[in-house]
Formats: sequence, structure tokens, C-alpha cells
Amino acid sequence: MGLIASAVFVVVYSVRGIETLPVQGEWWPRPTNEEIAAADGERFYPPNEDAVLSLTVESIGVYDAPVVDSASDEDLDEGVIHLPMTPMPWEEAEQKNVYLAGHRVGRPDTTGRMIFFNLDQLEEGDPVVVDDRSGNAYEYEVS
Repeated sequence: MGLIASAVFVVVYSVRGIETLPVQGEWWPRPTNEEIAAADGERFYPPNEDAVLSLTVESIGVYDAPVVDSASDEDLDEGVIHLPMTPMPWEEAEQKNVYLAGHRVGRPDTTGRMIFFNLDQLEEGDPVVVDDRSGNAYEYEVS
């Protein structure tokens, strides 16, 4: 399964409980019951030509989520972003933390909406797998 590392840092706004979500007007409407039900199941994402990686977090039902190399908030709509100032999984670097960011709720009708809705359900030891465009898998675990 590729490289095993001690941790992956997923940077998201994650708080427990729907009552505490940061919702504002039309940009951040509360999730519908249908969206919550979908987020509680397995979600498979189609390939994205702009993605440099794909992310699978089986324990929260996320499979092949596209990861775009960008620091732009707008690109969070595409799915997950890899912060370019951090290394890619295959790079030899002194600092080996790969930083990814995604929305817990996000804008409606986007790939990134609710991608990390269940992030608070991750447990120590859960695998997090990042695949590159060549199909090489880099496995991390939650610590």
C-alpha cells in the first residue's frame, strides 16, 4: 500500500454538532437531511483533470476525493486542496507533513460541500490514503 507515515494533517474547520456549524446567509446554508444522509454513507468521487492527488478516508466514507494543488479558497469547491507550501507525499523534505484542506460544509452544489462533514468521527489508527496520478498510494494513519 505504499509509504506508511505517522500522521497526515487535514486542516479543516471541524467542530462537533450541527448546532455549532458556521453558517451565514446563502453561502453557508445548513445541510439538508438528504445531504446529511448522503454524507453518512459512502461517497465515491469521479476523476478530476485538475487534481494532482486523490484522497480516500474509508472510515468516513470518502473515496477518491480530488485534491487540487492550490492555496485558493475557491478551489475548495473542487474538493480538497493540497497547500503548495507543503511537500507532496513523494518528496524528500525535512518537514514531511502533507497539509490538505477541505470544507466540513462548504458551498451548495459543489464537490467540496460536506466532504469532511464526518471528520470528527475519525479515530486514532484510521488509515488515510493519498494516491498520485500514477496510482502510487501513500498511506498515513490518524494519530
